[in-house]
Amino acid sequence: MSSRDIKDKEIAAAQEKGITPVEHTVAYDGIAVIVNPACGVESLSVEQLSDIFVGTIKNWKDVGGTDGEIVLISRDSASGTYEAFKELVIQLHGKDKERDYSAEALKESSNQAVLTAVAQTKTAIGYVGLGYLDASVKALKVIPVGGGDAVEPTVDNVKSGAYPISRALHYYTNGDPSGALKDYIDFCLSPEGQKIVADEGFVPVN
Repeated sequence: MSSRDIKDKEIAAAQEKGITPVEHTVAYDGIAVIVNPACGVESLSVEQLSDIFVGTIKNWKDVGGTDGEIVLISRDSASGTYEAFKELVIQLHGKDKERDYSAEALKESSNQAVLTAVAQTKTAIGYVGLGYLDASVKALKVIPVGGGDAVEPTVDNVKSGAYPISRALHYYTNGDPSGALKDYIDFCLSPEGQKIVADEGFVPVN
């Protein structure tokens, strides 16, 4: 399983060894940034979100919101969502590996716990898998690294790659799969397999 596209140099290195990588996209990972509706903010850039979760920006008024100290709600470090958010947001899509979560971030063990904490705390910000959004919180639009239009966290925007806090999840095989490997990938892409994808908080490919 790979959470990024294979690089050209990796394809070339594989081909030199007689390996022909074939990509199979089985799911998408989309993470929504959520706030309490009282914060007064509709959208933020990835850079602003990074500064908030690192602890550089501490008050909503510094990003156009109402005056109030920002309360950080995060998943705990055992969560894959924790690592994905760290790479895609805090480290600016892996561009700054030195950046890390603020020590003041409150850790929660589930998406639902993050959702509840943000809904109950007027100055809170957190993040959840796209499939966990509900009306108790506001999902922010996000401006990509380097600028551009603010993008809503929707299934279509995750699938297209337009939403910046998202990534495709692939399997790579040596040539077209056969036998048990083909059966497994076919299952991943079947209605039953895609239901498991959705149940785990990811975005199905079909």
